[in-house]
Amino acid sequence: MSREADAKQLGPQDIEKAISRVIAETFSIAVDQINPELSYQSISQWDSMGHINLMLALEQNFKIKIDQNKVLDLITIRDIVAFLISNQRSDEDDEHLSKKPNKKDTSICRGLNNVYFDESRVAFIDTENGKLFYRGYSINDLVEYATYEEIAYLLIYGGLPNKKNLAVFKEKIESMRGLSAEMIAIIRVLANKQTATNVLRTLVSALSETVNELSLEDQGIAYIAKIPTIIGAFFAFKKNRSLPVPPKGLSQAEYLLFMLLGRIPDSSIVRIFEQNMILQAEHDSNASTFSARTTTSTESELGNAITSAIATFSGWLHGGALLGVMEMLEEIQDINNVKTYIQDRLSKKLPIFGFGHRVYRIEDPRAEPLKVNAKILVEKQGNDKLLKILEAVKEEMIPYIDHGININVDFYACISYLLMEIQKEMLVPIFIANRSSGWIAHILEQKKNNILIRPRLHYVGEKNKKFVSIDERI
Repeated sequence: MSREADAKQLGPQDIEKAISRVIAETFSIAVDQINPELSYQSISQWDSMGHINLMLALEQNFKIKIDQNKVLDLITIRDIVAFLISNQRSDEDDEHLSKKPNKKDTSICRGLNNVYFDESRVAFIDTENGKLFYRGYSINDLVEYATYEEIAYLLIYGGLPNKKNLAVFKEKIESMRGLSAEMIAIIRVLANKQTATNVLRTLVSALSETVNELSLEDQGIAYIAKIPTIIGAFFAFKKNRSLPVPPKGLSQAEYLLFMLLGRIPDSSIVRIFEQNMILQAEHDSNASTFSARTTTSTESELGNAITSAIATFSGWLHGGALLGVMEMLEEIQDINNVKTYIQDRLSKKLPIFGFGHRVYRIEDPRAEPLKVNAKILVEKQGNDKLLKILEAVKEEMIPYIDHGININVDFYACISYLLMEIQKEMLVPIFIANRSSGWIAHILEQKKNNILIRPRLHYVGEKNKKFVSIDERI
């Protein structure tokens, strides 16, 4: 059989054999591991990037073009075989072949992909049109016109504040920013032993007992207020500096920047930073939000839910991916190295950070405003090296973009922060500070109509094994 096959010239058995060969080569697995029920995410090699690699390999080997929408349907070997055979069958045969066995009792949705576990009024992701809404408001309008405090108020209370409500809200945030001497001492001890994210998780957990007498909303506001202080204290002690003493009356964006830089940049820089904060404030039931809601569902206190969210957020497949983009830029160094870098990563089946999202198949709606902000800063700084590298990376990834592995929120975010002279180790903590308002909104919503979140696992191990005493075990 030729290396490249035409599905219309092959019989069903030949197509199945050819598909098995392509899958085995793509995933570097033995042919005998391949069966009709093998599915997307059932093995480690068949992740989101692996899925697109498989689609590209099928296109090349069978001389076909797989539509982006169809990519989402081809998630089992059975689906793929039916699709390729359907090229030479009637519509009636297609329908028959594409039918799946009934597994209503034990059907698996690995990663809970596209599973709706509850109703929410916090955020809506329009996946088909690439749009994002907070409490019904378009993220594009909020980024252009709102402040971060307005966004936090909107997420927590469900509506935009009037002038009086906003003033009270801002005063409350400012009054809650301080940390006790004991908390400062803990940060000082941990600063040279732990990462900023780990210190944040530890301090948030420790703060839980100090704020639990407040109302739930005020507990949430306390964390929004104190997390930037923890970040600033950590960074200062890490650099052997004294604790920053910010002036009064700072907005949340100004305060966080002062705690990181020891100064407040000009207003245009502050506004770009604030817009990035807004874009990172909330995003439906992502992994950390789900973690926060699951913890809340057990009737655990709010601080424990935030702690859980931070721990989840730190992983490389979630908030930690922002550092992955930064490390990619450091490794590439020069635009002339982009092609080799991408090809090498793909050949080793390693992820390209800044691409792919569990929800979006088209470009993440947060990416464009982040790119606009990055361009503004590039023009101010007169240094477009990093932006050019990212654009070259995007160009190399076009085959994957065409199949739904598109740019996500992390791709352009790190450039703005780096051009503001913010250290890379602080990128994830900043994202945590920004996302805290979204977590709180979901925790409050979960508490209002709580139900214990308790999914099942489908057991596939052995059963009825005979117990052997320790003296008889080999």
